Amino acid sequence: MKKITIIGVIALSMLSLTACSSNKETATTKPSTTKSSEVVVLLEINDTIYTDSSGMFTITGKTSPNTTVKIKFAKIYTSISSDEDGKFESVQYKIGEDHDSYPVTVIAVSSTGTETEREITVKRSSGSLENNNAEKARKQKEEEAKKQAEEQAKADEKNPATYPELPYDEMARNGNNHKGEKLKITGKVRQVMDTDSGDAMLRVATSANGYDDMYLVQIPSSEWNNHRLLEDDVVSFYGNVYGLYTYDSTLGGKITVPALMVNMY
Repeated sequence: MKKITIIGVIALSMLSLTACSSNKETATTKPSTTKSSEVVVLLEINDTIYTDSSGMFTITGKTSPNTTVKIKFAKIYTSISSDEDGKFESVQYKIGEDHDSYPVTVIAVSSTGTETEREITVKRSSGSLENNNAEKARKQKEEEAKKQAEEQAKADEKNPATYPELPYDEMARNGNNHKGEKLKITGKVRQVMDTDSGDAMLRVATSANGYDDMYLVQIPSSEWNNHRLLEDDVVSFYGNVYGLYTYDSTLGGKITVPALMVNMY
């Protein structure tokens, strides 16, 4: 009987150890079967978006309700939120005139910071392409016309035939109304004054007697250094009207005369 009891105790002990070992193994392996996983943020949006005829477009789509949506277009960064149904619509953008298509990045960001990113393409509609090409052609034509006008004006600057003559009485009375206009005058140099900048200021009498109908004439250093003038020289000057100029006389009064900015003489 004693022997049987010992054997029974040993058997119970082994069963007990086996049960404990089994429980311990279950406790240590359970966490590996409950691995957490990130929730993917919904982002439904068309791969390609077309502009309207003026090149404007908006980005619409769907994500989770009340989710932040970030949009990057060129150097513009905007952030909007989806509504309770998850729908969102961006502000209006305009594609640059030098582009017919452009990439746009859209990112949906969950409240936990999880992001879903999509890159889509915005393209010009057929109407926008037509209008944009027409605008480019118009601007190119304007630039060419402007360039030709500038080249012609530069050539005409040295063409004496493009400088009209006007009566002194008109210039003395209404000189300010002719500012910037071309003008030719012919007269006798009555006074020469060199300026600190290297230009020259001359008083030129345009009357027949060589003393009256005075103009104040400014000559740039580029012209003056090539050919200086002296008092009593009779010269034709070609330039642009400055307007009326007032200076102090030696007697203490003020004298107002028409002034000319010389291009050549």
